[in-house]
Amino acid sequence: TISKGRLIGPDLADVQLRRSDDWLAEFIKSSQAMVSKGDPDAVALFEEYNKTVMPDAPYSIDQIKEIIGYIKSKSPGFVATTES
Repeated sequence: TISKGRLIGPDLADVQLRRSDDWLAEFIKSSQAMVSKGDPDAVALFEEYNKTVMPDAPYSIDQIKEIIGYIKSKSPGFVATTES
């Protein structure tokens, strides 16, 4: 969820304040690949949520970036910026 509390996994509100876009994209693409390679944050989330496996995402990296952008835009800590 975004700003509705935890369910099967963590609330995604303001996730951009906790993790980089690159980390998020890699985790969304395949959280288990990150767990397997020993990423400490991925392992901690896997353990915290009772080793619930998040399926690999069938999305392209561009689609995943759009998902991350959407999550950011719905987060209370989101600050819109304009690029020239």
